[in-house]
Amino acid sequence: MFAIGGGVLTAPLAGSSAPPGPGISGNDHQESGRLSLWDFVGPADRQALQTGGGTPDLTRALQAAVDTAVSERKALHLPGTHPNTDIKISSPISVKGPLRIAGDGEGASRILCMDCDGFTFAAGVSSFSPQGFNIALAQRHVAADGRVTPNSHAAFRVSGTARNPCYRFHFRRVFIDGFGHGILGDFLSQSSFDVSTVYVGNGIWLRGQSINNVVLGASQIVGAGSIRTEAAPGSAAIRVGDLTQPQPEGLTIQPGTLIFGFKRALWVQGAINVTMASAICDGISECAVLEESDNRTPSFGNNYNDNYCGMAGAAVSAFRLRSTATAYRYDNRGTTLRNNEIAIYGGANLDHGYLVEGPFIENISIVDSKLIQGRSGGGSLIETRVRDCRITGGRGHRIAGNAWNASTGFETRVPVQYEGNAGRLAVGADLVFRYEAGQRVTYGARSPLAGAAEVGDRHINTAPAPGAALGWICVTAGAPGAWKPMGFIGV
Repeated sequence: MFAIGGGVLTAPLAGSSAPPGPGISGNDHQESGRLSLWDFVGPADRQALQTGGGTPDLTRALQAAVDTAVSERKALHLPGTHPNTDIKISSPISVKGPLRIAGDGEGASRILCMDCDGFTFAAGVSSFSPQGFNIALAQRHVAADGRVTPNSHAAFRVSGTARNPCYRFHFRRVFIDGFGHGILGDFLSQSSFDVSTVYVGNGIWLRGQSINNVVLGASQIVGAGSIRTEAAPGSAAIRVGDLTQPQPEGLTIQPGTLIFGFKRALWVQGAINVTMASAICDGISECAVLEESDNRTPSFGNNYNDNYCGMAGAAVSAFRLRSTATAYRYDNRGTTLRNNEIAIYGGANLDHGYLVEGPFIENISIVDSKLIQGRSGGGSLIETRVRDCRITGGRGHRIAGNAWNASTGFETRVPVQYEGNAGRLAVGADLVFRYEAGQRVTYGARSPLAGAAEVGDRHINTAPAPGAALGWICVTAGAPGAWKPMGFIGV
């Protein structure tokens, strides 16, 4: 039996059957059959959607279809519509149990949300598999002309909790358009994301103790239509944590992931074991990677390797590691950045290639990376204020095998293991040094006047002149200690 109200069937027609749709025959949820959204849509509305005669509101129909598919453990087919029509909803579709939903492919099956979330998930939902459809917000977060109209809507909002987390959400070829958040997941674990986005604020944001998730390499996460348009504060293609909840752990961003048009490509806030490898991050206006930690939620054990980072606009740093911890037991530690390539273009004014900040941050490794200053359209070198790498605090850092070629090179305020790097060392107010056989070698225009020193430490003269000292060596430990010339330049 069924009832008709407003053109909506609250139960499927007897004997109806859904066309298969791509991938609909899978058995992740042990479905006993298939349903189609058409089974819940009245004849007049269905004709309008198929012929382009109108776009009726199908909120009730889609909710009824989802509820039935969940309760009967059946897959749900989301049919394609006429190019001039969409599956319009005016309030979120609530999902309370396992669901497989598949459309006829991106561009064919389209859900249009009218100032609302798309799908919302109750705590404890286990297994959701969407595939092959578009979901768009009527008024985009970032318009095609570049104007930003921020919204807090999510295409998929997952409300897991510490007691009732959500598991096994597997997105395949889902296209998300215009939302403040593409996927917003609290306590969402063991999930994978093959998504494309455009005109969004945040592509994927995982909060709480979200564990062992994967962004698949086919994903294309785009925030804005050009490098100039994404200006909304806090935008990130992929965001992990928020410094207020238990730490997310274990996110892998697979090789081949494309990120374009965000302030930040990856924003890590108090997360563990995050890996981004061989991703293409382009049109980034602030940081390719911003990693933060504090006393409550330290970040550690993260790896960012073999990535291309195209920096545009008034970018701050390609890679910025920042800790406000007040002791080493809360610190940001063990992050490795290896073989990354940073390109500056489009009139960018990048401050740093790498910036490591905070008194309690340790064991950071920056290895085999290079920074390229791009060229303008006319072929002249773009003027930038780049310092390749700057370290302001912490301990146990290793800087090895990098090619510095920006104007002010490398600088640090703390001891580092500095070996095999090519390019310029910055001099001036900040101490810059390396270690040789356990002794510190620093650089400056005169013997040190401040800072602790041990016997045998050396200070190389960066303003050589005939008759001047080659440098100075510490003969008595202290602050600054006693320093004597170690050879003179011939006249």
